[in-house]
Amino acid sequence: MEIDRRRRKTSHRPGRQTWADARDPRSRTDGKRPSVASATPSRGPARWAGIVVTLGLIACIDTSPEPADLSDVQPRDSGGNDVIPTLDTRELEPADAVSPDAGPDDAGPDDAGSDDAGSADLGHPDTDSADVATPDAPPISCGSVTAPGRFVCLEGGAFTMGAPPDEVGTNADETVHEVTITRQFLLQSTEVTQRQWRSVMGTDPSYFDACGGNCPVERVSWWDAVAYTNALSRAERLDECYVLSGCSGVPGGGCDEGDVVCNGDYECSEVRFVGLDCNGYRLPTESEWEFAARAGVTAAAYGNPDEIAWHTGNSDERTHRVGTQGPNAWALYDMLGNVWEWTWDWYGVDAPDSAVDPLGPEEGTHRTLRGASWFQAPRHLRAANRYFYPSTFRGYFLGFRPARSAAE
Repeated sequence: MEIDRRRRKTSHRPGRQTWADARDPRSRTDGKRPSVASATPSRGPARWAGIVVTLGLIACIDTSPEPADLSDVQPRDSGGNDVIPTLDTRELEPADAVSPDAGPDDAGPDDAGSDDAGSADLGHPDTDSADVATPDAPPISCGSVTAPGRFVCLEGGAFTMGAPPDEVGTNADETVHEVTITRQFLLQSTEVTQRQWRSVMGTDPSYFDACGGNCPVERVSWWDAVAYTNALSRAERLDECYVLSGCSGVPGGGCDEGDVVCNGDYECSEVRFVGLDCNGYRLPTESEWEFAARAGVTAAAYGNPDEIAWHTGNSDERTHRVGTQGPNAWALYDMLGNVWEWTWDWYGVDAPDSAVDPLGPEEGTHRTLRGASWFQAPRHLRAANRYFYPSTFRGYFLGFRPARSAAE
């Protein structure tokens, strides 16, 4: 059976999507990779069907108008309508070549565009007609390095990672433990934008490309994000933090134009992280990400979801310009909502009682994502919420933001 993973682009508001998902790796005890499902749109964007393939048994689940029983899938809303799609097959055309040596973009969160800060005007998507960059804030000093003004310098410190059992929406993989970040590090104040990606990589992988250059780049895999950080390091004559070998394909390649999810074209047989002393750009560790997202807050979120995040209740089922919702106490935008963000760590369920500068499990099958997206209900917008995908997976709700250690 040929699986059509494409979604017809329209100028009107798309219908609510529901998806069948893979069995949660957290339920496995044998360490094997779980089976995954293919998402299939049916009868246009207002009606979807999920096709779950398990042990050769094909079960067609009609998700409209009543949601299917997806009680073993996380995350989801109370109506079962925000399950995240996965897939395990691809028949892809090669993408165009990239230009990774292009200079980095200097667009900040206050770039021109149609979404004003705090705006709820969801009827008019951001468009490239307003896609005009404005200069970054002045460079900042952090430790011994000077960085572009779009970054925030974080001092490090100790914090409680995870969520207590009585926090609404808590999952079993959010074990409370103490973590210490011993060094200063930089984190971009916004998710990487489509303009920034184009400036560095020379391609346009996003599904919501009509949203404009100031919207987050999405439909990028973990490998794509790693390639971007290395390319950005090269552009600024910094050390590359990831040593890659056996790479094939093109970063940002591997999706047909209408695909909302797909497997990426770019993949390497091996990656080695140079370490936290690397002076180039990299993905944040999962601990760094949660430390930054909390910004000293112990509550589930750093504010009212409607005021700090784009989610199913206010997003009009699409991404929005970065930096148009309220920041956390450390001037970081969209740490919750808009797009999920890749981190360095392999996904794992075990957590130590305490850890210092942890890098996550030494091996695994999935990489960890944080922050939720426009695709999730407000109750999933929690600093401790975690998810995971294979390194090659691309979806129109997946993005990232770069980090950098504050050491030469």
